[in-house]
Amino acid sequence: MQPSDIARRQPERLDARGLELLRAYGYPLVLERFRFHMTLANCTNPDQVRRVMTGLAPRIAELNRAEPAQLDRICLFEEPTPGAALRRLHDWVLAG
Repeated sequence: MQPSDIARRQPERLDARGLELLRAYGYPLVLERFRFHMTLANCTNPDQVRRVMTGLAPRIAELNRAEPAQLDRICLFEEPTPGAALRRLHDWVLAG
């Protein structure tokens, strides 16, 4: 992991466990700190999209093995400027 990658994750804002996860996995919100989310970006490279989807398929299947994930809402966030904190713009609660 490059120093710029670590800096982008704002390690000064992390607690000890967050730093441990960042060093081990390159991201502080993994394992017990993971919360399912999807990030949509302007990826226009079809080969890259295909590689990501292929890599995610087994992991999604594993998440759904014991019990299917329940999606109860969709939340829209915005990153006002690169590296800024995300802002929650809207929630759409799904009928259930």
